[in-house]
Amino acid sequence: MPDEVFVSRIRSLNVQQKDLMKQVSDAIERDIRCNDDLQPLLLFITGGAGSGKSFLLKLIVEHIRRCYAPTVDILLKPTFVEVASLTGVAARQISGRQVEQSGEFADGAAMRIFPTLKLVESYNSKMTDQLHQSSRIYTLRAIDESREVATYGKRPPSNAIPTDVNNCGGLMHELKLGVGSRVMLRRNIYVAEGLVNGAMGMVSKSGLTFAAIKLNLASYQIPFL
Repeated sequence: MPDEVFVSRIRSLNVQQKDLMKQVSDAIERDIRCNDDLQPLLLFITGGAGSGKSFLLKLIVEHIRRCYAPTVDILLKPTFVEVASLTGVAARQISGRQVEQSGEFADGAAMRIFPTLKLVESYNSKMTDQLHQSSRIYTLRAIDESREVATYGKRPPSNAIPTDVNNCGGLMHELKLGVGSRVMLRRNIYVAEGLVNGAMGMVSKSGLTFAAIKLNLASYQIPFL
């Protein structure tokens, strides 16, 4: 990317985008100074269509390359940053590659990725059955209540409740959970604290009535730029 184009695009960033770029710059500066206690920088970039997510990511990648280029002999053809996505369409949008093509990620306990929700539910059911051999499994059923003034607090008829979870805020009608169950959030709850769509964790504790579930999300945070 030519210098004038890079500078022009940096100047066009909005306040939130500039804040993220500064976080990246500060992390790079600490790394170049060889800080032994350097922690990975975890960023979650979200927004609606056309809000500039891909635009910002491309600038971050270019910024990283520019910062590290003087530290390595160019004849070595170094790769300063690897950009990857789960799908080919998304990878093309960010000028990257699919995850399976960008490196070796072999893990005996790696998560499975399935093309359909039916396969996901089948696999989750199988894993829950295995967990049931060593842990008590609780079944949590959703309780739907009306928030309309005339019918406030009343339960709507079953035929009025959508069967598609995408029309229920991503919440399933029934969940089977126990201590040790892997879980993933399906909607943004508290973005500032990392409780976002896609955050994963494990059920580590349950109350007597299972009204509250303690999740350990930190253990399953996935670093990405």
